Amino acid sequence: MTSIARCCRIYDRFVYGVARGGYVGAAYCTSVFWGAEWMVDVLENMRRCGAGRLRWFRESFWKGREWGGGVAEFRPWCMPPLLASGAPTRWWFLSGDMYIEAEGGYFVPILHKLAVSEGFEVVSVEEYSYDELISLRRCREGLKHVLPRRGTALLGQELPVVRRRNGYLRVGQWLAWHRVLGVLDYGAEGAPRRWVIVGDDGLYLAKFVPTVENPLAEFGEVGYVRVVEPFQGDVDEAASPCGAPRLVACAEEGARVAEALLGYVAGLARRLGLVVEVRGWGCSRPFVIPQLVEVDVPNSVVLDWPLSDACPHVLRAADGEPLGLFTPGLANFYSLFVDVG
Repeated sequence: MTSIARCCRIYDRFVYGVARGGYVGAAYCTSVFWGAEWMVDVLENMRRCGAGRLRWFRESFWKGREWGGGVAEFRPWCMPPLLASGAPTRWWFLSGDMYIEAEGGYFVPILHKLAVSEGFEVVSVEEYSYDELISLRRCREGLKHVLPRRGTALLGQELPVVRRRNGYLRVGQWLAWHRVLGVLDYGAEGAPRRWVIVGDDGLYLAKFVPTVENPLAEFGEVGYVRVVEPFQGDVDEAASPCGAPRLVACAEEGARVAEALLGYVAGLARRLGLVVEVRGWGCSRPFVIPQLVEVDVPNSVVLDWPLSDACPHVLRAADGEPLGLFTPGLANFYSLFVDVG
């Protein structure tokens, strides 16, 4: 395998989580050395150079080795939601593009720092710097710019957990994907036992109590979380869903996310005087934003998180995927993490 440095003018590294006392991450091309041999099959050449291949390392990424799996030993890092229109959302990205048919060709806007809110509005998050959005210690650095650490409004409440046929799992009135920061541990039956909940006034520690024998085998109310105290632990210990923030389930909410982004981009084109053609869009599997590209991940593991675990599927799909579709979005001339070697 050729070194990625020989194939890419610029590359970024991204770390997905921890395993066996080290890190699991990958390097991605953000600018290639263009030449005749590259223009034949850019993606295949990126793969040959190792772009997107997951590696396990301790201190130096370049001294690591190809990661051989071991998903049971893997713990994803915390990925914070952002405030958009006053409420937390995990549907956000740092950068990405979208192809839409326009007069005689395509309109390809490069989109930066956008989020789709709980109310399915596309909102700019330009007020956040890249350092505030994501760093090596993701939640510890990111959440202090989003929420206070202590709240009281939810103390003692029991929030129902509702599994839906064509929608995201709900906790109380919210989507769990947005409002569960992460899971701290699991019970003997494999169900997440302690959750960190994102309230409107801060973070809370909650305990999940199932009310059915197998929460993933039934629809409707399958349990509840009892909010016991303000969360005072290390937020970076909360395991967030793999694939966040760009992965979106193909379901009721997913269709509205795609519709919002397509409408936003069509509006950009109209302001430039272009006539765009936004055809009917549909999906059968989860997709990433803003590209709206489907990925090989089961829909249920995204919809049912945190009762389900998306990590085995996301890591399998991410290993060797050269474009960084499962990262928050890679920006040229900027490394998403501090230099780890």
